[in-house]
Amino acid sequence: TGNYDLLMRYKRLQDLGRIEVITTPYYHPLIPFWPEEDGLRQLKKGIDLYERYFGRRPVGIWCPEMAWSADYRNVRVLHDQGIEWTIVDYSLWERCGYPGQYKWVEFWTDPWKKPRPPWPYWVDAGYGRRIAVFIRDSIASGRIAFIYAQWPAPPCVEDFMDYIDSIEENYNHPEVVGWPRGRPWPGLCIAIAMDGETLGYWWKEGFEWLNATLARARERPWLHIVSAAEYLEEHPPFETIDLRLDGSWGWHYWDPVVGVDPFYPWRGHYDDEYMLVRAWRARDWVVEAESLVARAKGSVPEDVSREAQSLIERAWDDIFQAECSDWPFYHWINDFRARAFAHATAAEWFAAQAVKLLLDSGWSDAEAEDFVAFLARVVAS
Repeated sequence: TGNYDLLMRYKRLQDLGRIEVITTPYYHPLIPFWPEEDGLRQLKKGIDLYERYFGRRPVGIWCPEMAWSADYRNVRVLHDQGIEWTIVDYSLWERCGYPGQYKWVEFWTDPWKKPRPPWPYWVDAGYGRRIAVFIRDSIASGRIAFIYAQWPAPPCVEDFMDYIDSIEENYNHPEVVGWPRGRPWPGLCIAIAMDGETLGYWWKEGFEWLNATLARARERPWLHIVSAAEYLEEHPPFETIDLRLDGSWGWHYWDPVVGVDPFYPWRGHYDDEYMLVRAWRARDWVVEAESLVARAKGSVPEDVSREAQSLIERAWDDIFQAECSDWPFYHWINDFRARAFAHATAAEWFAAQAVKLLLDSGWSDAEAEDFVAFLARVVAS
């Protein structure tokens, strides 16, 4: 009841135009790690839940961990579900050459030492599939997400507003950022984004900081706080860029073989990459079981076919839970490791039960018999 009441408060605020609520693929998967079909199904599940509570479809999506795939599957997945915008980290924009070469930048680097993305862009995957992409200000967002929790709220307010003021002084000018002549200047777009649990969970004084910062922002006539959808409605992108590299917020991790590895926190050199391999193996078994259930349709009683399909759907749900990015990220926590393996094992079990149900009904198929026998040994091990 408490969670429902909170959701309804957010709904009222969104209906009044005070906030924009977005969603994410249901079980928080890294979109680049898994087949495009899985991203579509998980996103659809997240959108369906969103519609149930908010009575509308979301306009924007938070891709878990801001994980971006060089093959543009993010663009295809989001566009095919009617999503208009998402956000990526500054490091991806910079590493793709907009502008300059990749270089290490700390969260507290003076802002005028870095080139700035002044507006959102189109990213186009072809065949009419494109989405608007905001470039996250990684310095401001990183301060909030990783640094301020060590401080009391008041000095964080001062530090943050000093940073915003310095951007206004050094960058909020059309000639500095290369704004096209003759086009009305909308002002610089500063996109600040982080996981929702940052304020109040990881940073207990976060709400005190937020309220004080918003009050200070209102004292600056040149500073306007708007939602992403509001900004895009008034200032749609006019430029298309190529983001043909993988990316995430974990951009600063370095692998001695591949160099910068934005996915290192989820597949680093530790042995627990096996968690990902384990989920992939279980997924392969579910795909095979699903094909066997489809093959048996019409050769078994209709109620048996429906029950087998229901078991396959339960298997897929466990696969999607096994794809959650938190399991490998918190690989050192035994409970998280156990839950990752448990979901993979449960998916295999449901897959085996679905095929076994068909065989028990009298269906004869040598491949199905081998499948059940082999998977029983796998699950038992």
